[in-house]
Amino acid sequence: MDSRDLKIFYTVAKLQSFSRAAAEMDYVQSNITLRIQKLEEELQTKLFERTNRGVRLLPAGELLLSYADNILALMDEAVEAIRPSAEVTIGAPQSLTAALLPKYLLTMKQQHPAISVRIKTLPAAELLTQLKQHRIDLAITNRPYQDPTLKTVHQNKESLYLVSGETACIKQALNLPAVVSSDPECPFRQALLLFIASQQAEPADLIEYDMLEPILYCVEQNSGITVLPEHLVRHPMQKHLLPKDIGEIKIQFVVNVKGARKKSVHSLLACIKSTSNERTDSSVLSQTT
Repeated sequence: MDSRDLKIFYTVAKLQSFSRAAAEMDYVQSNITLRIQKLEEELQTKLFERTNRGVRLLPAGELLLSYADNILALMDEAVEAIRPSAEVTIGAPQSLTAALLPKYLLTMKQQHPAISVRIKTLPAAELLTQLKQHRIDLAITNRPYQDPTLKTVHQNKESLYLVSGETACIKQALNLPAVVSSDPECPFRQALLLFIASQQAEPADLIEYDMLEPILYCVEQNSGITVLPEHLVRHPMQKHLLPKDIGEIKIQFVVNVKGARKKSVHSLLACIKSTSNERTDSSVLSQTT
């Protein structure tokens, strides 16, 4: 059995589509179809059934998928153990990517220059799906989940503040536009709108941006208010305390239990632990030692 055929099978099975697998792997769809047919001939059984929405696994395919999951994870682990360089992929929503990752990436670069860190900015709803499919190595999320194949290995509490320009008191601040991420899942956006609602007020206006820097600029110019973690508050901004039920969020660092065996993932998690004072689950970290 060719390892490339196994990877193609695994991708089709996870995405439940030949066309999506072809796009994901940068192959033409006819090549994907031929490789699956070759694999089915070799195994002397059908692996997929075509449906109106794509494909679904037949019993033989379900069995092969359970083996493929372990085999491909072990292959990645073996390659990484031998190569002098490695890559680790982090997935996070845009808001958390901009707000939290820089402090961890600097430590990673200093301590492990041979490890390349790749960032995938993903909608919150896609994060854990891609983690289950081994398309990312680590997911950063503030959303709860229940899945025995995934595990939270680090938790970090972030204090949030209402942030305004230099001269605005909190009463004046509520008369300014709310400047937020355009991502409705952004925890900072959600906290700001919750606080405004708790004050029985409506935002003077709602200004949305796709990037963090324009939000910071608007606040610095006293042209709006926002909610930020403390380390992003800069001069001449003023920070105002929020109620604890709004002003604190729990950030989870989640791994696929099998993927956590990779040495590069272990190194990244160790850097995250050294950069913050919150709890890290050593039971998963120890699996790589």
